[in-house]
Amino acid sequence: MPLSLEFGEAELIWQYFLQHPRVGTMIDVGAQFGTSFREYLRAGWRVVAFEPDPAKLPKLQKYMNDPRFTLYTQGVGDVARSDVPFFTSDESTGISSLIPFRASHQETTRINIVTLSSVLADLDLAALDYLKVDTEGNDYRVIRGFPWDRLKPEVVLCEFDEVKTRGLGFDYRTLGDFLVAQGYAVWMSEWYPLERYGSGHRWRRIASCPALIADPNSWGNFIAVRSDAGVPAMNALVAMHGSGA
Repeated sequence: MPLSLEFGEAELIWQYFLQHPRVGTMIDVGAQFGTSFREYLRAGWRVVAFEPDPAKLPKLQKYMNDPRFTLYTQGVGDVARSDVPFFTSDESTGISSLIPFRASHQETTRINIVTLSSVLADLDLAALDYLKVDTEGNDYRVIRGFPWDRLKPEVVLCEFDEVKTRGLGFDYRTLGDFLVAQGYAVWMSEWYPLERYGSGHRWRRIASCPALIADPNSWGNFIAVRSDAGVPAMNALVAMHGSGA
């Protein structure tokens, strides 16, 4: 029986790591207020977070005294750039973006863009357990800028949204196919099109990739597990939620 409104991709991944316990490393691109990385930091993990929205930074400051926590205030993409417009909206604190996909978006600051390849070269990580990306339409560019030739996260969570990326030259299949090509088992978790930002989210289904969305305005998340890691465990967790509707 699918859990519908109660379904959450981040919770599914947390359950995966509870089954495969370790003190690992997480990279959180689009950290917002720290909701995604908070439990991992409490569990002793090292967390490297990226959040360029100045309005979010005061709530992230409380983590700064933890030596396991590193915060970057640049945006992330596939090419380093300087002085790039950044957009926010009064509709929701959750849709700050490099892409003005709503009429309510206003340019409120300008930021610099880094790539994960350059940042991770400086950090010299030997392994990465979890890469989470949620950048309101920019996820594919973030993923492309990751150093796949020298480092492969065990688990990847990233968002797709056909409304946000329409006209940008890539879609949900581009992102899903890219992860499969890197050697991952990938599941597409699809949600019904949003009626209003900030509320009313309705989950539709989760399916193994390659998969096609049921609605051209769908959004959702890809969950990817490296093929030599716990693919059967994630399959079992996914199966608990059914295929959706």
